[in-house]
Amino acid sequence: MSLAPADLLMLTWRSLRGNPVRSLLTTLGTLMGVAAVSATLNVGDISRAVIARRLDEREAPQVTAIPEWMGGDTWVSLQQSDIAYLQQRLPQAAVVSGLKWDGPREALFRDRSARPQLSLQ
Repeated sequence: MSLAPADLLMLTWRSLRGNPVRSLLTTLGTLMGVAAVSATLNVGDISRAVIARRLDEREAPQVTAIPEWMGGDTWVSLQQSDIAYLQQRLPQAAVVSGLKWDGPREALFRDRSARPQLSLQ
């Protein structure tokens, strides 16, 4: 047994007019829920836009050259000329640097080199 559309509309109208406070609070709650969902979705979009903008503002890619390990205690040495060669071959890179992970060795960065002093205590 179903209601005709006209009867359903009449029942709805009577219910809304019969309980105005409940109808108002239900409407207000529904609007607040829709606003909360919309704000939550917008936070994600805004965050993605901010991250994309910050990544676009960054300089060109950076390159780090790590010497090849030849086995045992033998490493291919990284020279300043290697950094210059990479800078010449990779003009889009803002920075080309070299490093070695096996101890306090010479570090090459742009046109400078440094030998860090490490002390283990």
